[in-house]
Amino acid sequence: MKINEKSLILKSQHTNIHTLWVRTINNALEEYQVTEKLILTDKALFTVINHEHDSQAAVAHLVLVIIEARDLISPTTTVERHRSLNPYCEITVGSLTLKTPFMKRTNNPKWNTSIQFSLYDFAKDII
Repeated sequence: MKINEKSLILKSQHTNIHTLWVRTINNALEEYQVTEKLILTDKALFTVINHEHDSQAAVAHLVLVIIEARDLISPTTTVERHRSLNPYCEITVGSLTLKTPFMKRTNNPKWNTSIQFSLYDFAKDII
């Protein structure tokens, strides 16, 4: 088995355990690569630069706690049926949009995370 062009040797007394290790490592590697790609393509999720409000103090801070979603409906068309459901939560306040990490292959995602927005103008900063 190779990961990033480096050989990895797994020794086990049972083939089933070896297979389970390989599958678990491959799943983790795939999830890491997808997450890394999302981070690189959506830098706004991690770095928020808003020069419009540099000299203005926030009048309030809005903290949203995203806990979970339940019973999300998977696509039903034939083409989409074979695609996995990888949900995320997207919230927009004013001109700033933030997203939670996606949850892989689930209809009942649990994020248990918070997102904070600085509010500068109650008339403009609309959820």
